[in-house]
Amino acid sequence: MKKVLGLVLTFVLSLTLISSVGAEGVDNSKIQTPEDYISYLESKEAVQSLDMNRNNGEATETSLFIDKFKNLPREQQEKFVEYISGPELLEGIVAADTPEKKQALTEKYNGDLSIGSSKLVADESLKASEFILSNTLASVGLSPLAVGDSWPYTFHNDQPYTLFGLDFIKTGIYLQIQVKTVATNTSQVIAINYAYGALLQNYYPGANLTINNAINPFISDDKYRATKLVTWQWNFLWKGLGATIGTIEQTITGDKTGHGTFSERIL
Repeated sequence: MKKVLGLVLTFVLSLTLISSVGAEGVDNSKIQTPEDYISYLESKEAVQSLDMNRNNGEATETSLFIDKFKNLPREQQEKFVEYISGPELLEGIVAADTPEKKQALTEKYNGDLSIGSSKLVADESLKASEFILSNTLASVGLSPLAVGDSWPYTFHNDQPYTLFGLDFIKTGIYLQIQVKTVATNTSQVIAINYAYGALLQNYYPGANLTINNAINPFISDDKYRATKLVTWQWNFLWKGLGATIGTIEQTITGDKTGHGTFSERIL
């Protein structure tokens, strides 16, 4: 019963995470000062509050971002607005497809910009002792679980793009698999409970990130792991014009032992 309840709660959480800040582009020429940018953010916050039917005073992600931006020194606020005034920063991010290029990009912006480390997070659905024991034995091909036992593993990776400590764009990719002991000391991935990518934050006026979630996740032939792939098209819209900056492909995998990987590449 606990396993079923945990699966349901995790799925509900996934539906919450899939909600994202709007990705529509706006006319950047109208945002020239920190005050202009705050007004832009407040308009997004109002829409977010309405969409989520917030009536209990709970802060939205955008309102928290606004507070953090207001707490930056004036000089950093002005540099922040300068950085996001055109497509150059986005072009640099999309082109930085190796650790060396990412390092060079952060140096170009004097350390003001940082890109997430792409560290995969795995959520263990079993009790800690059970998880450690089952994975230790699984690494040598054994399983302490009874035939017919089934449990989920959840994997996710959030990829933030940060200026002065503020995540101005953040994408996420999520995967939950169901594993089952099908014979003594033998387990398999039997199902993909959910798999999707989501735009978590976009506070870059003019930036338009379009995700393709239509690529079906799949289980390997040996039923050892599952894979989800999504592609992001990065565009920049301003003054009624648009330009495609580039396309990023992200891949997440999760295997029957609870281990996962995350990778991305420029298409």
